[in-house]
Amino acid sequence: MLNDLAKEIHEIACEKGFYDNPASFIEKLYLIASEVFEAGDAWIKHREDEVKEELADILIRLLDFWHYYLPNSDIDFVVENKIEKNKGRPYMHNKKL
Repeated sequence: MLNDLAKEIHEIACEKGFYDNPASFIEKLYLIASEVFEAGDAWIKHREDEVKEELADILIRLLDFWHYYLPNSDIDFVVENKIEKNKGRPYMHNKKL
């Protein structure tokens, strides 16, 4: 599911020219981070629709990033394995807030 979505997202990004002069690995990570900050800003301003849109942007940028830099990895497999690993971790991962 995520593999197919990542492929589609990346194809759209290519069609729209985002890979004519692709940003570096670090620049792409910063773009993902900027969307996180935008979501936080929208949350602070109580703009729920904006929060949803920014969260979607985070997911879109992340899946595009993953597909571009790790094209042969199975995103679904990696995420499912991580979920299973997290299930076995202790409550709050033994951390305090």
